[in-house]
Amino acid sequence: MCLRFAQNVALRRSFEIKIFCNFCLYFHSLVRALVVLFISLLTSTVFMMILFKLVIFAVSFSFTYSISSGEPPRLNKVTLSNITTAEGTFQAFMCSINLGALPVTFTYLHNGKPISEESSDVKIDTSNAKFSFLTLHHIRRSDGGVYSCVAKNRFGSDSATWTLTVNGNVASV
Repeated sequence: MCLRFAQNVALRRSFEIKIFCNFCLYFHSLVRALVVLFISLLTSTVFMMILFKLVIFAVSFSFTYSISSGEPPRLNKVTLSNITTAEGTFQAFMCSINLGALPVTFTYLHNGKPISEESSDVKIDTSNAKFSFLTLHHIRRSDGGVYSCVAKNRFGSDSATWTLTVNGNVASV
């Protein structure tokens, strides 16, 4: 009887913890989306990138991720959405995991082809183990298309896809 009681308590606690973790993940995603929206309203590219990284860094430390051993990564797909922008602007995209064993490698694709930092207009920051940034500066029409983020570890991979639409109007910066 004591064993059955202990099992019931353990199951109930596991369920409560899972609900709390899911709430934290959704709240974390909402905060990230609001931060991205706020930052996109600012005009200074350098100031915006520094502020963006500082806020995301602070938010990521205020919540604990459930990183388990032996699991493939699971991307937080709420932070990625379809975007329409004008030529000459810049966009920053964040790809983050909320489950999976470390280490994780992040790869970005544009229309199915790997993105590299060959151009000074493209910056990929993978300095954090749980999230990565893709930043496109001075966006051109050719930057429009389908983007993907792939997170991979030794147990598997997960990917998220979004579309960037570039309007022909050049933004005044």
